[in-house]
Formats: sequence, structure tokens, C-alpha cells
Amino acid sequence: MGRRQIVLIHGFTQNAASYRGLSETLFSPYELHIAELPGHGDKEPLVPGQDSRDVALEISSFYGKSVYVGYSMGARIALRIALEHPGSVAGLVLISATAGIQDQDERLQRRLDDERLAKHIREVPVEVFIKEWLAGPLFAHLTPEETGLKERCQNNGDKMASALLALGQGNEEPMWDLLPNLAKNNIPVLILVGANDEKYVEIGRRLHKKIGAISQLDIIDNCGHSVLAEQPIKAAELIMSFIAKYL
Repeated sequence: MGRRQIVLIHGFTQNAASYRGLSETLFSPYELHIAELPGHGDKEPLVPGQDSRDVALEISSFYGKSVYVGYSMGARIALRIALEHPGSVAGLVLISATAGIQDQDERLQRRLDDERLAKHIREVPVEVFIKEWLAGPLFAHLTPEETGLKERCQNNGDKMASALLALGQGNEEPMWDLLPNLAKNNIPVLILVGANDEKYVEIGRRLHKKIGAISQLDIIDNCGHSVLAEQPIKAAELIMSFIAKYL
């Protein structure tokens, strides 16, 4: 597959620093790289009119042939890379992922919700927003260390708001009907989801069914939405086992 590397794409409000504690030895003999999303960490936000396709092109062009591992918002970017630039993808790992919102009315409502949230992000100190975000049902059971509170607070509020408007599900063209192309392009897919994350368990099952036999679904016990934070060793074992099986 050329360079033996794994490219991890983080979720909303995270950055490269969020994964510095994730030991690269877990993914030996692969090199682990963290691709920062626009508006997070040191990355500038997208300019108006740009969307996930532009991010997918930039990341795939920079890293080339790799196993792409995406979490949450990052999973949708990883999926977009696989669909738009299949030659760059040796394997795909989708963690707590969805292929977007198909219903137009629901997508419009999500876009309106994202616009309200983006306005709020710009109005309050970044630390206030991050603590509010992490108090939600997906993260409230985690410790500050597990959520990466300190690292998330290093982000810039204005830039994160721009990222949400450009890359949030409200602005994301759904990819469900394109999922069979992954099998056509012989891209193996691992879907990871925490057993306690009931909504995403159902979405994971739907992804698995839609992608077909080239995909594998693993539901991790004693785990919620933040799979890599809650069960890093188990997640790494499953990822490496998947790579050994298919690549």
C-alpha cells in the first residue's frame, strides 16, 4: 500500500493535541498521523463556498495512500475521501459515524440548529462553550481527561463556528446512496461504535448493511460515543486486526 501509515481525522472541537496520549505503539508497525480539520488547532477555517469535498481533497493529496480512521465529524470526512478519492484509501475505519442526514426537512432543521450554535460559540469564551458541549449526553459520563477538555480549549471559537457551518451535518450532502461504491472500489471498511451509544449503534448497523460484505461492524462493550477515549486499547486492537485481515 506504499507508505505504511494510518491517518486519524478527529471530531468537532478536537485537534491534533487531543490524541497525543494515544500511544503510537498501539498501531505498530504503522505510522500514526493526525489530520487536523479546518478551524481546529493550527488549521485555518474554510473559505465561504468550501465544504467536505475540499477537505477530502486536501487531506488525501497530502497523505496519499493510507488507512484513514475518522471519528464523528472526522468519520464523515474520511468517508468522503474514500468516495471521492478511492485511489488514496487502502482501508477505511469509521468510528461513531454517519453518512449524513437524508431527509431534507431534517437536514434543514439541523442547518438552522448549527447556525444558532455557531452564533453562540462566537458569543461566549471558548472555555464556556467547550464545557457546555462536553456536558451533553454523549460526553457527560467522561472525566475531563477522557474528554480532552484542556486540548479542546486550545481551539479558537470563531474558527470552530466556521467549521461547524461548513462541515456540520446540516451542510453535508448525504452519502448513503454512494456507499455501494466502496465495495466496487474494493475498499474494506471497519465500523466501530460503542454499545452504550444506542443511536449510533443503529446507524452503524445501517452503514454495515448498505456497504455490504466488504464492511465489518464491531460494537464495543462498556463504551459510548468517544470510542478512542473510552476504550483506546480495544479500539486499536480491532483496527489492527482489521488491517491484518484485509490489507
